[in-house]
Amino acid sequence: MSIRSFTLLVTAVGLAGCATDDTLTTPGGTSQPKGAVARDATEAFPRAPQSVPALGRDAIARSCARAAECQLGQPSDTGPVSSADALALASLCVEGLVFSGERAIPVSGLATRASTADVWAACVAGGASCDAVRACDVERPRVSCQEDGCLGPGDWLETRCAGDVATLVTKSGDVARDCALAHAQCDPSSPTGCTDRPYTRCPDGAERVDRCDGDVRLGCDREGQVSYHDCRRLGGTCGVDARGTFDCLYPGIDACSGDSPPGPSCAGGTLALCVLGARVEVTTQSLCP
Repeated sequence: MSIRSFTLLVTAVGLAGCATDDTLTTPGGTSQPKGAVARDATEAFPRAPQSVPALGRDAIARSCARAAECQLGQPSDTGPVSSADALALASLCVEGLVFSGERAIPVSGLATRASTADVWAACVAGGASCDAVRACDVERPRVSCQEDGCLGPGDWLETRCAGDVATLVTKSGDVARDCALAHAQCDPSSPTGCTDRPYTRCPDGAERVDRCDGDVRLGCDREGQVSYHDCRRLGGTCGVDARGTFDCLYPGIDACSGDSPPGPSCAGGTLALCVLGARVEVTTQSLCP
C-alpha cells in the first residue's frame, strides 16, 4: 500500500463511524434504519464467534512496526517511503487496528482487508519476509463494514459456499471471500456472504446514551442504528470512564490517554507508539537505527 493510501486512512477511519450509509431511503424520501431490532449484544451480533483471541497492545505495536518496516523504500506518490513516513504509517496502522478490532469487523477504513485485526496481526507477526507480510493484506472486495455492521454489494443475487469460502454472485461479476479470515462462516442467507455482524436497528423510543451489555458497549446512533464495541476484542472491559460515560476501558493508561497523545518516536533502536492509551516500545533497527 502506498504512503498516500496510508495517509488517507486517517480520514477513512474517521468517516467509517459516521452515519453516511446507515439508512434505507424509501421512495417517499423517509429514512428507515436497516436490519432487525436489537435489544442487546446477542441480538446485535447473533452469530458472534465465541473464541476470538484478544489482541493486546504489544501485538498491535509489533505488527504495525513490522508492516511499516516493509514499507521502507517502497514507491509512493511522493517518492520512496522514508523513515519518517514509515513511522507515520506505523501510527496510522495502530489507529486502524484499534478502530476495527473494537468494532468486531474486518479491518476497515481505506484498507478494506478480508481479515479481522487479530488475524491480520498474527499473519504479519509470522511473516518471515516482507513479501510474506505484504501477502497478509488480502482485500475484502465489495463488502463495506463500519461501526453499525457490514453490508454487501447492492447487486448481490446469491451466495455459493465452498467450505468457509463464499462466492457472492452479482450482476457485475462474482466476488470471493474467505470468511475464516474474519472468524466467520459462509452463509448463503447473508448479503455479505459471511456471518459478519449485520446492521441492526434500535427499538422504538430507545435512548441514545451508550450502555454496557457485559463487556460490549452498545449505542443508538442518530439514524436509529445500533452501534457496537466489543471491548474484549482488545483486552478491555466495558464500564464508566473518568467523564462518567460508558466506554471501553483498558488497563495501564498513561500520557497516551490524553486528548493530544504524543506521536511515534525513536530512541536507540526502539520505536515507541501509543496504543489503547498507553506507550508501547518495539525494538526495530530498521525504523529506528
